Amino acid sequence: MKRPNSSLFSNSCFGLRASVLISLILILPFIQSVYSQETTLGPTVPQDDEVIRINSDLVQLDVMVFDKQGNFVNELKPEQFEVRVDGRPQTVAFFEQLTSGTQAEEARLLAMRGGKARALAAGPGSNDTTRGRATFFFVDDFHLSADSVARTRKLLQRFIDEELGESDQAAIVSTSGQIGYLQQLTDNKAALRAAVMQINYRARSSRSIDLERPPISEFEALAIARNDTTAINYFTDQTLKENPEMYANRDSAEEAVRARARQVLEPVALTTASTLTVLQDLVRTSSRLAERKLVFFIADGFFLDTSKPGLTEKLEGITNAAARSGVVIYTIDARGLTTGLPDASSKPTGDKSGRLARINGGELSVSQDVLRTLAADTGGRALLNTNALDKALTNTLSETSAYYLIAWKPDRPTDGADKFQRVEVSIKGHPELSVRSRRGYFAAPTTVSASKPKTKTTATPASPQADELRTALGSLYPLSALPTYLSIGYTNTALEGSILTASIQVDTGDFEGTIEQSQTASTIDVVCVVFDSKGKQVSSIKSQVNFPPTKATDGQPPPSRRASFSRQFKVTPGLYQVRLAARDNKSGRVGSSTQWLEIPDIASGDFALAGLMVAESTPTTSSEKDNTVTPGTVQVRPDHFFDRTSQLRFVTTIYNAAQPPDVVIEVIVSRNRQPIFAEPAKRVGTTGVTDLKRIPYAAEVSLGDLVPGHYILQATVIDRTTKKSATQEYKFVVR
Repeated sequence: MKRPNSSLFSNSCFGLRASVLISLILILPFIQSVYSQETTLGPTVPQDDEVIRINSDLVQLDVMVFDKQGNFVNELKPEQFEVRVDGRPQTVAFFEQLTSGTQAEEARLLAMRGGKARALAAGPGSNDTTRGRATFFFVDDFHLSADSVARTRKLLQRFIDEELGESDQAAIVSTSGQIGYLQQLTDNKAALRAAVMQINYRARSSRSIDLERPPISEFEALAIARNDTTAINYFTDQTLKENPEMYANRDSAEEAVRARARQVLEPVALTTASTLTVLQDLVRTSSRLAERKLVFFIADGFFLDTSKPGLTEKLEGITNAAARSGVVIYTIDARGLTTGLPDASSKPTGDKSGRLARINGGELSVSQDVLRTLAADTGGRALLNTNALDKALTNTLSETSAYYLIAWKPDRPTDGADKFQRVEVSIKGHPELSVRSRRGYFAAPTTVSASKPKTKTTATPASPQADELRTALGSLYPLSALPTYLSIGYTNTALEGSILTASIQVDTGDFEGTIEQSQTASTIDVVCVVFDSKGKQVSSIKSQVNFPPTKATDGQPPPSRRASFSRQFKVTPGLYQVRLAARDNKSGRVGSSTQWLEIPDIASGDFALAGLMVAESTPTTSSEKDNTVTPGTVQVRPDHFFDRTSQLRFVTTIYNAAQPPDVVIEVIVSRNRQPIFAEPAKRVGTTGVTDLKRIPYAAEVSLGDLVPGHYILQATVIDRTTKKSATQEYKFVVR
C-alpha cells in the first residue's frame, strides 16, 4: 500500500450505491418544496404492484424442502415434485434452485415477470453473484407490551450488528408509524439503529375500559361474541349477583353482557384492521423488488374477531399480496416463553366453579392464531413460545437462503369471481421430507395487469418534466432507466464546520436508441435534496447538464456519455439522507438514488474519522514501440466501479486526537465478511500538519490481485492515548 500526498483530488466521494427505499409515510410533501417556484402539485400516488397474470403467464411458487433434521435438501429434480392446485396435478414448466440475494435470482425472477434483467453490477464477464437480501421487520407496536418492546429492540440491534450482510438491506417499520422517516430499506447501519431507537411502548388509547364488575377482557369478550355458553353463563350469573336490582330477568342481564362484550371488541377490531392494512401495504409495495423478500412480523399476538366485516378479507389480502410480491412472512411472538396464565392481579379470584379458568385456558393459543396463519399461508413459519428469539432469527435467515422456484401455467377459473387456488406441493416417494411453501393464491378469470400511476393535483399542473423528477425523488424504490449514482461524505473545517459533499454521476450511454439519436445534443435535469432523520428538508439544489452532439466512427455509436460533478451542503451534526433524481430530456428516461450519512459532533471534541473520499487512480504507462507516454488519471467514481488495472485511492481526516497525537490506522479489504488482505497497523504521521485536531491521511490500494466482485474497504483509527477508535467503510466493485 502506498501513501501519497493528502491533497489527491477535489471532487471527493464517499459511501454506497443508492439504497432501495420503502417508507410507509408519505414522502412527497417533503419534496414538493423543491419545486415551490415551479409547481403546486399535490402528492402523486405510487404505481400499484405487479400482479400475477394467471391466464397467459406462469404462476410461480418458491418452495423449501427440509429433512428430519431441519436441513435444506439440495439438488432435487423437477420430476420429483408433485404440484396440485385444488387437487388437480400441474405440469411444471419452469424449475430451478436459487440462492437468495444473488444476481441469478434477480435475473430469473425478472424474466418470470417478463422484465429485463439488469447487467451484473461487476460488469460483463464477472463471476460475482453477490447482490444481497431484502429483509423487512414489521413491528406491530399496537400489540406489544413494554417488556416485549425491550426484547424487540434488543433482537433488532443484534441483527444489525451480527446478521446484516455486506450487500444486504433491511427496513424496520411499525404499525403506528412512530419510526417515521426512518422506515426505509437501507444498508446503512446508523439509519437502522436510529430506527430501532424510535420503537417505544405505545399504550393503546383505543382500548375500551370495562368499568363494570367483573370486568370483561378482550379474550372473554371474544368468547362471548362466539357464543361460548360457559362465558355467557358465567358473566350473566356474575352480573345478576353484582346488580340484583338492575335487571328484570336473566335475559336482560345476558343482553347487557353481550353489549359489554361488543363495546370491548369494537376498538380491538379497529386496531387489528390498522395492523393488517399497514402490513398489506408493506407486502404489496415490495413487489417492485424482483428478489424474494423476507418479512418478520413481530407482535405479542392478538385476536381476530371474524364476525367483524372485512377482517378476514384483510388477512386473505395479505396472503394474496405476498404471493404476487414474492414475500415470505415469518411471525415472532415477542412475549417469548410464557404460561399464558392471567396475572393474579388482573382479575378478582373466587370462581369456585372453575368456569373462568376454563374460559381463559386457551387465550395464549388463540392470540397466536393470526401469527400461525400468516406464516403458514405465505410459506413461512411461526416462531412461538421461545426465549431464544435471536437464535430463532439466525436459523430462519439460514434456512431461507436457498429455495426452489417452480412455475406452471394455470387453468382458467370456471366461475366469474376471484377464486382462491389452494396449492399443495410434495416430494414423490419421500413422505419424510417437509415441504414449505405458500398455500395458494387468488386467481381471476380475466388477465389482470398492474394499474397505472394516478396523479392528484391541487392546483395548476406542473410541467411533465418537473412532475417526473418530483415523483422520482419520492419513489418507493430507486429508478434505473437512467443510470444515476450518488456518493456522499463529509469534511470539517475550523471556519466552516461540517460540509456534506454529494458526488453525482449520470450515464446516458445505456440508452438503446438509434445512432442518430445518440449523436444529437441532450440535456439532463438533476435535483438533489438533503433531509434530516425526521424528514425535514435541510437543503436542495437543481442543476442542468448539457451534452453536446457527438460523432460516430465507422458507423458505430459514439462512446458512452457520462457526467460527474459534486455539490456541497453545510450541515450540523446528525443523521441525513440525500436523494437524487435525474431526467434525460431527450429520451425521457428517469433515474434516482438515495443514501444515508451520519455526521458526528466534531466541535464537541468527539474522536472521529471522516468518510473515505475515494477515487480511481490509473498509472502512467509508456510504450517502447512508439516512444509514447500515456499519463495516469485520478477520477472520482460515484458508481463505485473500479477496473482491476487501476488503484483505489482514498483520503480521510482524523478528528480530535489526544495531544500530542499518537494514532494508528488499520486498513482491511474484505469480501463476504472474509478479509482478503489487511495492512498492518501503522502510525499516522503529522509532519507538516498545522491543525493537529484535523490530521489528514491518504493511501492507495492496488486492485490487480482482486478477482471481479464486491468488496468492502474498512479503515479503523485508534487513539493509543485515550484507547478510542473510529471506523469508516467503503463498498466498491472490481470489474
